[in-house]
Amino acid sequence: MKQSPFSPLLKKEMSGITLAEILITVAIGGALMIIASKFISGSMVGAVRTGLTLDGVEAVNIALFRMERDMEEMTLISMAQPNQLIFQLSSSRLPGYNPNGDMDGDGITNEFDPDDDGDGIITSTIFNGLDLVDQDEDMPLSIGFRKIDVQCRYMVDNEKRLVRQLNFQESGWSAPEILMTKVAADPFTYMGSINHMPGPEADTTPADGIVTWNEIDGHPVMGNSNGTLDLGSELIFISAIKVRLARDGNSDGKIEFEATTSISPPLLKHNRDI
Repeated sequence: MKQSPFSPLLKKEMSGITLAEILITVAIGGALMIIASKFISGSMVGAVRTGLTLDGVEAVNIALFRMERDMEEMTLISMAQPNQLIFQLSSSRLPGYNPNGDMDGDGITNEFDPDDDGDGIITSTIFNGLDLVDQDEDMPLSIGFRKIDVQCRYMVDNEKRLVRQLNFQESGWSAPEILMTKVAADPFTYMGSINHMPGPEADTTPADGIVTWNEIDGHPVMGNSNGTLDLGSELIFISAIKVRLARDGNSDGKIEFEATTSISPPLLKHNRDI
């Protein structure tokens, strides 16, 4: 059999590849594969993180919208904790309320009647007063007792869910409406104002201009210094609520998205001043 004229060259070329060169080639290929896999893995993690962030944006925005709508009509705060807020709303939030109706038959529609239930009381107390702050419009004075028309509760439960509940005429809390899951922090902080009682003297931080919940709680007359706002004399001086909603979508200890807003319910001041 005739030998190819290229055989000596092929033998020479093949004989020139050493074991070291083969090992180097394999090592380089492996390194490239590791880099590529890390790049792909990083891209996948980034995509997942982006998805969680987008989910967080939607969840937080929806929850804040609901909370702001309720707090705009807040008339009185009943409980103020870092993870729970209970407050009262106007009787206009009762199911079936008709602003054009005439509950007490005095010829004045409910929307413009300062005394919807005709109990003759139009000065403000905790349980009665002007229509905006009247918490017992459905219960005439002749009944002998009054029930709060509408209460609203926001709280973070043991499953890290932000839930909303309503209580009509003190009949019991409704089933929880889940507004957000994977809540990563207590949402509520409370503040007072130097422009109303207990006044500037409650601001113990020089030139701060803010009355914190700690300063309300620690006030020698209004507070009890027990680390929470639980007295009526403390709750009445809350003028603003800072809401921080943070979400940890995959429970890895990292917040994907958070938003903070401060709400100053106008009817709180109205209820306090009249």
